[in-house]
Amino acid sequence: MIEPVYTEHPLRGISMARMSALRDRLRPDVEFHIYRHGNAAPQASTADGTDFQRQLTEKGRSQVRRLGQKIVGIPYDLVISSPAPRAIHTALIATVESRIDSNPMFHIGTGVQFYSPTTPGHFAELLRIGAGLQYNNYGEYLRADTMSIWPTFRAEMLGNLLGILGIAAARQIFVSNHGVIGSCLAEALLQVLAGEIDEQSREVLYNTSAAECSCFQVSRAGVQYIDYLAT
Repeated sequence: MIEPVYTEHPLRGISMARMSALRDRLRPDVEFHIYRHGNAAPQASTADGTDFQRQLTEKGRSQVRRLGQKIVGIPYDLVISSPAPRAIHTALIATVESRIDSNPMFHIGTGVQFYSPTTPGHFAELLRIGAGLQYNNYGEYLRADTMSIWPTFRAEMLGNLLGILGIAAARQIFVSNHGVIGSCLAEALLQVLAGEIDEQSREVLYNTSAAECSCFQVSRAGVQYIDYLAT
């Protein structure tokens, strides 16, 4: 079991004003469903050799289509995706290709928006601490030698959420992510919505090895992990 360095209230690096601004902007009954992408090709397969450009494999596309069938009854009002191709394709297949009668608003981050740290130094640090890990267990990242990047990262993500068109009216929001960033965002959102993170929620956030196409559902009631493809 991972024993992460727990954050205290408020989240370090996130001002109370920013947390309050986002809380006030969101509906009281809002739910964020934060999904991991489907199976993706290895980094060596990309044209530029970067993790960011990894694409869904045929297995991954099949997984996401199955996911779309599982969640077709959830009336998403807004879809938000990391700019990584595998995250974009996961969101498109699961929420657009699978739905004939409704098309939610769609927001794709561009460049450093929403997911990537805004300074080259922070981004290089994120890649460094990710080397050799499986990019799916947030608790493995929360070590004393890695804590320097997370406060800024969480604050940037919450700040970018504030500016997304349609977020104020949305009740159910589909978020497609890559890496462990979904868990980082889930932690920040839970602090904003619920005001605190209890021990049960910490266990879910920090010690879950998120499977492909799995989901963290975050609301004012807490956080729940769902592996849709396991059912």
